[in-house]
Amino acid sequence: MPQLFDAHCHLQNSALKDSIVPVMARAKASGIDGFMCCGTSQDDWEDVAYLASRITGIHPGFGLHPRLITLRYEIWSEKLVNYLVRFPTSGIGEIGLDHTLPPSTFPDQERAFGSQLQMAQQLGRPVSICCQNAWEALCRILDKIGPLPAGGVIRGYTGAADLAPRIEQYGLHLSFTDWICYWHNKDVRAAVARVSADRLLIESDTQNTVLPGMPGKVHEPTVLQAVCKAVAEIRGITEDEAAQTTHDNAQRLFCPPRDENVVIF
Repeated sequence: MPQLFDAHCHLQNSALKDSIVPVMARAKASGIDGFMCCGTSQDDWEDVAYLASRITGIHPGFGLHPRLITLRYEIWSEKLVNYLVRFPTSGIGEIGLDHTLPPSTFPDQERAFGSQLQMAQQLGRPVSICCQNAWEALCRILDKIGPLPAGGVIRGYTGAADLAPRIEQYGLHLSFTDWICYWHNKDVRAAVARVSADRLLIESDTQNTVLPGMPGKVHEPTVLQAVCKAVAEIRGITEDEAAQTTHDNAQRLFCPPRDENVVIF
């Protein structure tokens, strides 16, 4: 059985966390051996830390999601740095921009996003970025911030296929959800075909719109099997090749060799 890597999930979601043992048993029986579990605010960072400390294969990410910026605490950035120091191999995310929210929130979103990108630069951590209807703003900020040494991923990619090469130039991967399993999502499926093989990832995202036949009220990591199959069909490769490619890409991004002698501060 080929191994799979879930490039973006929220195992701290109560629908999964409260039954984490059978959830992980089903995932590992499906061949999934890696999980990038991303926090979204100060309220769930400790849950992510708990899971990553106790379950093999869970890689933690800590970040402030654009939809939760208005709920942040006054010293959120200090707390975030504390978690990143506590977990030296963690990523930064889920962070990003969401322009489906009111325009009055855009400046605050950009400040928080830029601040976390700078943390990623300084600490050499990969970033997990969400982007909703904000592609030009995203590129403008990335141009201003400059290179991200450890790279990152646009999770749940929904941008145009023609935008994929530009996103890759920032050192970012593109990750796809079960949206690509539906033939009518033609733009996203076209992006799957366009992304470079070494920048391709797949994810479960713990969405609450569950594919038929999947267990639970939100997507468990086991949905990766369906996503992997869709990738194979779209790109004209075998499922084993799709699994191996996305697994290897995630391993390089989220689990690179690290110098234990590096002093962060």
